[in-house]
Amino acid sequence: MNCKKTTELQGNEHLAKQVISSSGEMLMSEGTILKPEYIKKLIQHGVEYVIVEENYEKKRKAKEMRIHFEQDIKANVQDILEQHVYGNAKELSQLCNVAQKLMEDVIQDDNLASEIAEIKEHSADIYSHSLNVSLLATLLASKAGYDKHTIKEVATGALLHDVGLRYVTADYTNVELTDEKSKYAAEIRQHVIFGYEVLEKEKWLSDLAKEIVLCHHERLDGKGFPFKYEGAQVKKTTQIVMVCDLFDRMICGMGCKKRAKGQAAKEIEEGIGKVCEEDIINLFFNFIAVYPVGCEVKLSSGERAVVQRQNPGEAKYPVLMIRTDNEGKAVKSYSMDLRNNKNIKIEELIG
Repeated sequence: MNCKKTTELQGNEHLAKQVISSSGEMLMSEGTILKPEYIKKLIQHGVEYVIVEENYEKKRKAKEMRIHFEQDIKANVQDILEQHVYGNAKELSQLCNVAQKLMEDVIQDDNLASEIAEIKEHSADIYSHSLNVSLLATLLASKAGYDKHTIKEVATGALLHDVGLRYVTADYTNVELTDEKSKYAAEIRQHVIFGYEVLEKEKWLSDLAKEIVLCHHERLDGKGFPFKYEGAQVKKTTQIVMVCDLFDRMICGMGCKKRAKGQAAKEIEEGIGKVCEEDIINLFFNFIAVYPVGCEVKLSSGERAVVQRQNPGEAKYPVLMIRTDNEGKAVKSYSMDLRNNKNIKIEELIG
């Protein structure tokens, strides 16, 4: 996707997002082919920029594929988890097959991988969360160079990482697990023990996956749980699931207060060396589109801008269209590539 000024449109571009007027009226729907007369209408309505897609049909099919893929996998995960009762983990072994399919489809299809990297907000339920974390962890493990066998074990551990929440009665939405004074948070923190106890003796599940279930809330600085591990005690494969879990929890409000994607990204970046190792967090932000094309952001320099396009492999440093100066006054918009201005940070995602 690309954010373009309406005055720079040539015609025949495909709209990647619908256009809404300042009064809330939908002027044009997603997928519209921009004819010259349409462009003129947009300019007349004061629309300064639109989001267009050069390969619209290809992207549309990839988006549809992601939707169907996630619906099928989520239904499968939900069915398997709902069949499960405490003390009998045999039926959970079916998730190994789910993880195998998930891994193969994600790492073999670049279009699907790109769609997954565009993280969507969702409700705070264990099924959507488990699937999202597994998809992201699969991508991250693949980008980190792990072999297919290890990637599958990471995907399986991620699918199962919160199975212990099924034995927790406290509501885990918008509750900060780090709140030492909350009895609800204390109960929810027990989910890692419950999950591990159910899976500990299962021969179909690897030790790597079991460790992910038990330790995905540990931190490098020793402030995690249940064992308060430090540094190298927290394995890299566990850190991969940890950072994916943390980001997804933040944007859906599961086991923490809900944050905007930009705020979640900022907090994770601040956790380098404390929560997770720098190379894993940097790799995560290299492919996760934290700042979607078309969103408005505020910069550390004070300007406001619109994300114009992503830089492949450096999603944390997109190309921006600057719209105001550091005093909030409108300026003639111009492009700024944050790859070349890394001293300037995105401080806030406005919309």
